[in-house]
Amino acid sequence: MFTKKEKDEDAPDNTVLREAANSALDLHSLVRAKRIFVLRFFSTTRVAGAADSLAELDGVPVGLAPADITRFVAGTLAALWAAAGLATMIPSLAAVGPSSGILIAIISNLALVAGASLALANAHRWRSLLLIALLLVTIDRIASAVAMGAVLTQGLSAVVAFAAIAGATMITFQRAA
Repeated sequence: MFTKKEKDEDAPDNTVLREAANSALDLHSLVRAKRIFVLRFFSTTRVAGAADSLAELDGVPVGLAPADITRFVAGTLAALWAAAGLATMIPSLAAVGPSSGILIAIISNLALVAGASLALANAHRWRSLLLIALLLVTIDRIASAVAMGAVLTQGLSAVVAFAAIAGATMITFQRAA
């Protein structure tokens, strides 16, 4: 049989478990301290709707909903696509001068920027404006691709970008309902 000394040598080291428990307690203490700071800040500045006690803060959900994440994705992708369009159209405007095609492209890209801004701000009816602006930009990009003779590359990229941004926007339609 085992003697007491042999059992102690074979027993697992509990220091790792104690360190893990202490770090979990430290994390919990950090989160609690952050909540207390937020509670004190809001109670001193008298923000409307601020929590009155720490118990109310414990019930506040933490994290983002999937609809919020897809809203950020749709807004960010739309802003990037509009920025790319503006980055090509503004130098064209400076080089060639104002033409109807360039002005329509700039206006539709600015509408897409507005839709992306509303999506990131979670404004009322941002989905409708974003989808309308997205459709205008896609039609403009495909029309300019046809006019330049680069239908396959530019037209395909416009359709892919439209599908990605519209897909993220439509996911938020399903989540919001």
